[in-house]
Amino acid sequence: MINTLFHRGDKIGATALIVDDNPVNLIAGGMMLKTYGLSVETAGGGRDALEKVVEKDYDLIFMDLMMPEIDGVETAQRIHNLEGKSGQVIIAISGALIGENERIAATNEFCDVLEKPIEADKLSQCLKRWLPKEKLCENLIDAFHDIGEGTDEVTEFMEIFQQVTTLDCSLGLHYALNQVDNYIRIVEASMKQLNQSKSKLERITGVEERRIVEAECHSLKSILYHLGSRELAENATALEMKRMGVDLLENNNSINECQMEQLKRFLMRINLFCSELEQALIAYNNRRYPKNETMGISTCSKEVIAKQQEKILYHISHYEYFEIINGLRLLLTMVSKEDQNKIYQAMEAAEEFDYENTAMYVNQIKI
Repeated sequence: MINTLFHRGDKIGATALIVDDNPVNLIAGGMMLKTYGLSVETAGGGRDALEKVVEKDYDLIFMDLMMPEIDGVETAQRIHNLEGKSGQVIIAISGALIGENERIAATNEFCDVLEKPIEADKLSQCLKRWLPKEKLCENLIDAFHDIGEGTDEVTEFMEIFQQVTTLDCSLGLHYALNQVDNYIRIVEASMKQLNQSKSKLERITGVEERRIVEAECHSLKSILYHLGSRELAENATALEMKRMGVDLLENNNSINECQMEQLKRFLMRINLFCSELEQALIAYNNRRYPKNETMGISTCSKEVIAKQQEKILYHISHYEYFEIINGLRLLLTMVSKEDQNKIYQAMEAAEEFDYENTAMYVNQIKI
């Protein structure tokens, strides 16, 4: 566990906004910042971030650089041009690609830079550098303690997930701040993103689609690092960099035969990884949360269910992803099978950060 260095939101309240078009990065980054006691909101892109910054002040903004429509550099520039926001502290999140760090160095829009995947100690130092001093606890503690390897939870987790090919469980757990629950949430969010990127890459024909390879490999690289599959993440990086390197020499967007063969081999490994990861997730959830416990309906009064709905809707109004998911999981045990389907739909909407539809499904639950 990491000792909280900062005042919780119910006191002075340090606030942060994470801007990234990759939901897994938002979830992983949010969990890290929440562990340090910050109140966290997320934005799925530059336009979303600008809307939020206009409406609210944040102590820190963590900005991904590679985003569609408006990239991180332009988004940061626009934020600083807003009235009263010229001094906004913005931290760049870099995938360490060729040219990314050069872009950061060439602009004055960022106060600091963190490389993906973010290391806990570097994040801690960054927070202490840039958060207002009055929002730091008097006694700063840097200790980063691993969960004991002998704990039942970690032992059970390692026993199941170490069977996944190319997965380094210890590394993945490290990036999840050595909290198994954090890691499981990242896996759950990653499965959908992995399958979406994989499907797009499988449709590549080799004609005018190099940019798709770059975008999807960039997304996969980040997800795979968070999960702890360094080997596959490096494979994704190689494909991404190769496409960029060729693009510097050629003006066309086609993919040559050699690149297609490398992509096919990579997809074979990703298919195996996804299949084994999904099986491990199912096995872990079945062992930790047997169906008769997860799906069983507890004898809750209408008042208790209504109160839980109100809590979830409050968290939705504050864009608090983790509280929303935890609240929905609890509500799942309180309602009928018919309403459980609504909760599953609400969870899917929340995973897409579609809070409007999340609230709609929660409101449809009968009491």
